Amino acid sequence: MDNEKDEKDKNKPNVQAKDGSIAIGEFRVGGNVNGNIHIGDTHEHIEQATDAKNQEEFRINELKELKAAILDKMASLQTKVAAPPVTDKPYHLRPLALNEGNYLLGRADVLKQLRKTVDLPQAAFLIGRAGMGRTSLLQAGLMPILIREGDLPVLVHITSGKELDLSIRRSILTRAASMTYLKERTDLAKFLEHATEAVPENKRLVLLLDGFENLFELSTTEPAQDDETEWMRDFISAWELTQTNQRLHWVFSIDQAFKTRLTPFQPDDILEVSPLDRDTAATILVHPEQGGLKLEETDLIEIVDDLGNYRDDIDGASINPSELQVVIWGLLERDRRRSASEIYREREGVNGIFQQYLESTIDNHFIPELRSVAWQILTFLKEEYGKQPVSWDWIKSKLDTYGFETNKFPDVMRDLREHHLIRPKEENYELANVNLKWGIQKWLNKQSLLKEAHDKSIRQLENIRASALRGMLAGGLGFGVFRWMVGAPIHNLESVLFLFLLYAPIGALTGLLLTFFNDVFIARYRGVHPMRGYLLSVATGAVMFGLALAIYVYLAEAIQEALLPVFLAAIVGGTWGATAGLGIAWVTHSPSVKIGKITLIAGASAIILYLFNFLFPVLNRAPDFLILGGGFLFPFVILMAVLFWKPSDAE
Repeated sequence: MDNEKDEKDKNKPNVQAKDGSIAIGEFRVGGNVNGNIHIGDTHEHIEQATDAKNQEEFRINELKELKAAILDKMASLQTKVAAPPVTDKPYHLRPLALNEGNYLLGRADVLKQLRKTVDLPQAAFLIGRAGMGRTSLLQAGLMPILIREGDLPVLVHITSGKELDLSIRRSILTRAASMTYLKERTDLAKFLEHATEAVPENKRLVLLLDGFENLFELSTTEPAQDDETEWMRDFISAWELTQTNQRLHWVFSIDQAFKTRLTPFQPDDILEVSPLDRDTAATILVHPEQGGLKLEETDLIEIVDDLGNYRDDIDGASINPSELQVVIWGLLERDRRRSASEIYREREGVNGIFQQYLESTIDNHFIPELRSVAWQILTFLKEEYGKQPVSWDWIKSKLDTYGFETNKFPDVMRDLREHHLIRPKEENYELANVNLKWGIQKWLNKQSLLKEAHDKSIRQLENIRASALRGMLAGGLGFGVFRWMVGAPIHNLESVLFLFLLYAPIGALTGLLLTFFNDVFIARYRGVHPMRGYLLSVATGAVMFGLALAIYVYLAEAIQEALLPVFLAAIVGGTWGATAGLGIAWVTHSPSVKIGKITLIAGASAIILYLFNFLFPVLNRAPDFLILGGGFLFPFVILMAVLFWKPSDAE
């Protein structure tokens, strides 16, 4: 038994240290030389060991994921380069893709120089005016060359300085933002070191930072005025740390307007992308790779002259590829039976093509609530074109002055620039192309016409409303007096007032609707189908006068027991009103309104009332002369009130 007990004791993991602590397995109970035993920082030691183990696991797993992602990216890029380009529309309004290098015409020399800079130890710096095609040069020119050589080019589209570090990481590893080791515990230089280690041996990781000007233009709600912002300092520090990495190379692409922002990088040499010369531009227009546009020589020369006459030359060249791209886009059609020259003339030349492009861009790339802001910015720049470029703050303050919301102003400016409607110059802004002025002016003219039509419509509605109000008052007065003339005699003032107030609303409604509908019909059919206006005015007069006289007969002639007289009264009143309605339409269509015409109409209406009342007697309480007088007075006061106080622009 003792032997078994000794054997068990030997197998126990308990160890007593010199300080008196006892280790039990992986745990330790503390003690000291005096024999006092205590429990040590057990949990702290466990947590530290676990944390270190987890960190190592994260590091190993994430580096494996990084390597797999890089190999997948290289394979994907090789597939894209080898894919055939789209052939049904060989030129489009976006940067050229990896497999569209055949469309990158006229750039062989600058591409050759750019390729050489990648082999130099220092970073490459590429600049060019807006619209020079820097993105296409990188994406369709340089990247395919590097991919075929086995390198990994990564195009980083810059949008914000605060996101620059993360944008670079995400361009290499999509899931970088959620990483523990590669995001939270690794600076950019170390991350890129790991990335280059994952690239196949003797191959390079080439970072192409496209749109570097966005760091200074749109990183906040206002352009950054000081290079020494925190994110810029951090990036420059990280960039300097990567200079010892021989398998990592940088290419910075920036708008020429922001060239001075490269100073912190101390570039030894800067490669400038020049415009196209006229011969190259002409060749591109008719080149088979662009669809082989069938242009007559005179049209070809006119296009090249239009695009080249309003730009400063750089080494004898002045045509922006983006503007040439717009022209090709405007002349391409699926119906290849039509020549490009035919389309060119149909669209009113280069100006018409740019107008079409301008309207298409605003309609398709701006949400409705931002279109008015975009148009207003373009209007400001049109007015300032040919003068000094204007600042970001100047444009924003002008929008504030005109009452526009400017919380989306940076987004609108970015979209206008990306679609080559505006361009930066010396870190200020101007209209991208003189040909856009024509399209902007046509839009302004259209807005003026719309505003004029809107204002005219408002004035017309106000005139119709005022006319209807006058017709209502005159009709009420006229029919109240009509009752007094053709009705039973009244011998006291109170009864006169009561009956006047009883019948005046009937006349008021008649005058209101007759004048309102007549004005509406005149406005609707003036100069177009005028006969419809006459017929509708006649119909309205017949209905309203017929209804008014029928109600009067029903109430005043004491025949409530019989409906036939009421029906006959509607016929008599209808003919009376039809005559008045026809007369109102006639006078309204006449170039001038005279008292004689109104008198003639009222007299004709009175005669019609008298004659039809003779055929169908419904007014039996008044002599003939009072019936004639009442039949004259009611339409006369309506015509006088409506026509003699009508504004001249409503006639």
